[in-house]
Amino acid sequence: MKKKLIEVKEFIDKLKATERGRFLLFFGGYLLFFIILFIIIGTASRGSIGNYEYEKSDSVKYDISNIENNNYSYKYTITIDVNDYIYVGQRYKDYELFKYNEIEYFKDNSNNNILKKEDNMWTEIDDPNDFSYFTNIDNLKKIAEKATYISNTDYESGKRVYNYEISTTTLEKIISDVDIDLDDKANELIVSTDENEVVDSIKLKLDSYGKYKKICTKYLTIELEYDEFGEIKEIKNPISE
Repeated sequence: MKKKLIEVKEFIDKLKATERGRFLLFFGGYLLFFIILFIIIGTASRGSIGNYEYEKSDSVKYDISNIENNNYSYKYTITIDVNDYIYVGQRYKDYELFKYNEIEYFKDNSNNNILKKEDNMWTEIDDPNDFSYFTNIDNLKKIAEKATYISNTDYESGKRVYNYEISTTTLEKIISDVDIDLDDKANELIVSTDENEVVDSIKLKLDSYGKYKKICTKYLTIELEYDEFGEIKEIKNPISE
């Protein structure tokens, strides 16, 4: 080994002695630098966020079947600038019972029929939630499929949070089938799971989309929180009893 090192050193000294040799050493050094740099970049594509080591192609794995089964309690919080609009309720199959502003509502998702309870009487009204598109799990799946995965974070409790970005241009195409071309800041989709990888909350930070649609001046956030999966026994249609 020592003999080989001496031979290499002598070879380098010979190159240094000529202008052409120095030229080869100079660009050889650059070549070696970029080879090492590419190796480092390739290794960095596998990294860690929090305590979780991941590769992007394998990192997204969570279960939304409990939401798709349509048996849960929920709290939906829509924040427009500084104002919060909160809907708290339960869903059993196609039926929902929820409260908004201390008023009770019934919703039949099979036909989007909405009833409002006043003075112990149920009357048909328009949906009090102007953002019901974003509470529909099928619509959220469409958004997630078109969003760009950014990262995920693990917590000691077992909770895991997945972060996505999606442009207003893409959202408008999904929701309204309208083609626009904006260069604004990306909107965010944040999916949170419990220790069993079951999704228990979904947050959409739609500031750019809200400004484009003239819904807000600064902030539009929609947070969906789910609980009591499979524990809702029954919800009846109040006008069919």
